[in-house]
Amino acid sequence: MGEADGEPAVGEHRLAPSGRPVTAAYQVTPGMARLRLGDVQGARERLQTARTVLPEQPVPEFQADLASLQGLIEAAEGRLDAAAERLEEAVRILAGQPFDLSQAILREDMAGVYLMRGRPGDAERARELLAPALRLYEAVGARRFEERARKLLGDGPASPA
Repeated sequence: MGEADGEPAVGEHRLAPSGRPVTAAYQVTPGMARLRLGDVQGARERLQTARTVLPEQPVPEFQADLASLQGLIEAAEGRLDAAAERLEEAVRILAGQPFDLSQAILREDMAGVYLMRGRPGDAERARELLAPALRLYEAVGARRFEERARKLLGDGPASPA
């Protein structure tokens, strides 16, 4: 599978996105951290602040970060349909960008939302989302990330390298 199939090509993996504005580092990233610590309101406040300082023509990664944070907030509040929509929006925004670790983590988050929602077809969608993430994790030796993704799918720990 490759870009023609809608999946990133393995040779196009990057470890870090380029061109993220400073605003993302000061608003979206702490918002994600607050959310992961259970502070949904704090995450929402960071999201609102990030939107107020949004550049006139934001880079795609920043737009995707906003959609991703919104989706994760929706998931934390139990609105899994809205969460899936926002996270899918983030993936669409990044479709033309080289695949990197942040996109792999986004796909991992999305897979978790689909698995929590549990509708027909959601488990298959989760597997589709995680396939390129697992390839990246394997390619760069990110064993902890790989094991976390495999556990999400119920595949157990990764095989020894």
